[in-house]
Amino acid sequence: MLVGGLLALVLPRDGILEGSTRIIPFFALLMAGVLPAMMQTVTVLKGDDLSPKAVLEYGGALQEQLRFWAALFASALSAVGFLVLAVIIVKAPILIALPFGYWLSRYFVVDILLFMFGATAASVLARFIAAYGGLKSLLRLNLQLAELKSRKGTAATLKALSTPEVDAKPQVRQT
Repeated sequence: MLVGGLLALVLPRDGILEGSTRIIPFFALLMAGVLPAMMQTVTVLKGDDLSPKAVLEYGGALQEQLRFWAALFASALSAVGFLVLAVIIVKAPILIALPFGYWLSRYFVVDILLFMFGATAASVLARFIAAYGGLKSLLRLNLQLAELKSRKGTAATLKALSTPEVDAKPQVRQT
């Protein structure tokens, strides 16, 4: 994150601020993709074919996964917020008045915001790489649950085929 923040300070301030019209939609798309993954995480587990122990194990793993998605979403939202504030403050008067007679240069404030943007953007990109692993773990869980359901269905079918049918009414022979 520190590298991302320092990189944002080294790059031309005007370039980052002008590029915000392209950077913000990227983060918006990323956040839009995270929401369905969060919903999938919340709804993937059905207790039908699992033991109580397995439900607790899978539930704990899914809660951890949900925390990961929420942190990714919050980081992306923070990065956008820092960048938007920098774009707004760069248009403020040169000096910003603070209480007790202190003043801040708008460029100093913008540089702090760009540092924070760079740091959170680096965090988002690092987490985004790890998000692929999260999606793979959801796929593995779905496959395991589908296999359990398939085995249960196959066992029920075999049992139904192996037991003879008994008629409710005995047949009477007529002579």
